[in-house]
Parts: sequence; structure tokens; C-alpha cells
Amino acid sequence: MPAAFNLTVALPWRHQPLIPAELSSNAEFRSVMTSQLEGATSELQVTYAADDPSFRAAVAGLPALRQLLRSLKDAVAAAQPAAPGAPSPEFQDCVRAIDAADRRAASA
Repeated sequence: MPAAFNLTVALPWRHQPLIPAELSSNAEFRSVMTSQLEGATSELQVTYAADDPSFRAAVAGLPALRQLLRSLKDAVAAAQPAAPGAPSPEFQDCVRAIDAADRRAASA
């Protein structure tokens, strides 16, 4: 990954705030500004994550993970009739957890 460096040197001429006092003291403006900054930060995080080789490797492994989850779900379904005295809620909880993991993997 190439490194980048940026340096700006300047002499101050006079102090003048970027945002006028009327706006900086306005609660609605501060709320909107905070919301915009959080949105921009979130967008940058997604962009940087998508460019990360580890993230790409994890995404490439998702199809295999989903196949393993399907196999696990099949194994749980096959084990349920083999355990006649076992309470069914445990199997249902297991299947729900597998389904939730599969939905998360599908939407990643």
C-alpha cells in the first residue's frame, strides 16, 4: 500500500472562524452538522473496509460458510428424530441460530 503525506504551512493573517457564531450556537445547525459528519465517517469506514485484503478474503469465504451452515442444519434435522426423549425447543433454538447466521452471511 503506498504511503501518502500532506503538509500545509501557512502564516495566520487574522483569526476568523470557519462557521459564524450565529450558526455555531444554533442547536439545529449543530445537530445537522453532527449527522452529516457521522454519515461521512460511516461511508469512509465502509469504503476502507471494502479495500482491505482481509475483508475481501472473508467475503470470498462466505459461500463455503453458507454451505457449512446448510450441512449443520441438515445434521440437526436428522438428529431430532434420533433423540425421541429430547425436548424439541432445543432443536428449534439451534435451527433458529443457524438460520440467523445464514441470513447474516447472505447479507454480508
